[in-house]
Amino acid sequence: MKSYKFYSIAFFSLFLSIEIYAQNKIIEVFGKEKYEQLATHYPDSIKYYTFLLNDGFDIMLKKYADVERLSTAKLLTLPIGTIENGIPQKAKINILLLPVEFHKEHYQYYRIENTDYVLRLKPLDYIEKKYKAQSK
Repeated sequence: MKSYKFYSIAFFSLFLSIEIYAQNKIIEVFGKEKYEQLATHYPDSIKYYTFLLNDGFDIMLKKYADVERLSTAKLLTLPIGTIENGIPQKAKINILLLPVEFHKEHYQYYRIENTDYVLRLKPLDYIEKKYKAQSK
């Protein structure tokens, strides 16, 4: 019984911190007033942006990326504070503020400057299907 309570509390704490990080990132993009308006009148848009921030992209070592896509990948400079010890920190990246473009059907790759990593955007079709499946 005790371990069940512990896991429930730990999971809830993790979920809450992910939601707060996403909320802060959305406010950073739209401002607090617009965020509150969206949250009040269009709560599904907040849920979608939260999903996009958490699940719309991956960070991976270049050696695991698709070689063909990597050869055409654009160079991306991440904001200060998003890379620690040469490793991009996904939780610190606000994908909504980066100069990247999602493609409807294909993964998009960006070489992260001064690292051995790439940022891989998932296709919008894939994101929308996963979002809808999660929302049910």
